[in-house]
Amino acid sequence: MGSLVIDVCCQAINAETGEFLLNIDNKLEMLSDGKYCNLQGHIYEIDETSFPGYVAHSRKTTIINNVKVNQLYNSCKNKIHPFKDHTVLLAHSVIGVPLLNENQELVGVIQMFNKTEKNL
Repeated sequence: MGSLVIDVCCQAINAETGEFLLNIDNKLEMLSDGKYCNLQGHIYEIDETSFPGYVAHSRKTTIINNVKVNQLYNSCKNKIHPFKDHTVLLAHSVIGVPLLNENQELVGVIQMFNKTEKNL
């Protein structure tokens, strides 16, 4: 299910890859990740130590167009890097979207990396 969510979201905004994190007991668990690395099952705090943690904590959609120079992204201690095992591929841009239910409770976060040429 998580990979389907990622595929649909990435196609909708023309992103290269994405990751889906689910809120379980007030922590974010990587339910499904993109096609480039395997972080499934990793746990992240809902705080400012990671980008999806920040998005979950703030409950605001956050767009970073250039991760190399963005203070928020670079201040995160725990970087979730979708291209971790690839030397040629790099994260350039990222969008994080909090997923909230009808009561505005946090369900999870989806983050998508690298807008493609179609979306520039």
